[in-house]
Amino acid sequence: MINVFCSHKLADFINIEKSFNIEASFINDWNAHLFNVAGKKWIIFVNKKTLYSFIIMDILKKDLMNLSFLFIDTLIKQLDRENMLTRYFENYLRNSDQIVSFCTTDNDRKTIGSMNDFIYQVKSFYADDKNLEMTRNYVWVNLNQMPSGSLSYKTPRESMSEHIKTMANNK
Repeated sequence: MINVFCSHKLADFINIEKSFNIEASFINDWNAHLFNVAGKKWIIFVNKKTLYSFIIMDILKKDLMNLSFLFIDTLIKQLDRENMLTRYFENYLRNSDQIVSFCTTDNDRKTIGSMNDFIYQVKSFYADDKNLEMTRNYVWVNLNQMPSGSLSYKTPRESMSEHIKTMANNK
């Protein structure tokens, strides 16, 4: 099971009740937050282990019915965009056992701090020239390329790539 721990803002938006007794799995757990860019709602997801991130852009209330599907589909597209997606990992994500469970926040300071940094970078990039398409491209190409001190100065992309390889070797 994939757990997505949502910020208070996102939990209110998708109407999640307080979560109890969550079976955490550090490898499969993510944090998420709702933020605005150019008046549009975006949801950022950050993997707890690798700090690998992706964003669902221009989210509407009607999209919430399929948020689990959007999560998996957008993650797969981002991994494919970065030439990291393997057949094994795609099958793993699409496996029916990989149900996405949206929960209230777990207050993981490390992940939330990295997520806030990513959001700041995205908003700053947009603020420079107010070009939404350039900001989208920036997110798709650069978000996972910035080294992180909490990853011993590896990038989230490198960390996720190692994670995917390790999973394939341990199958």
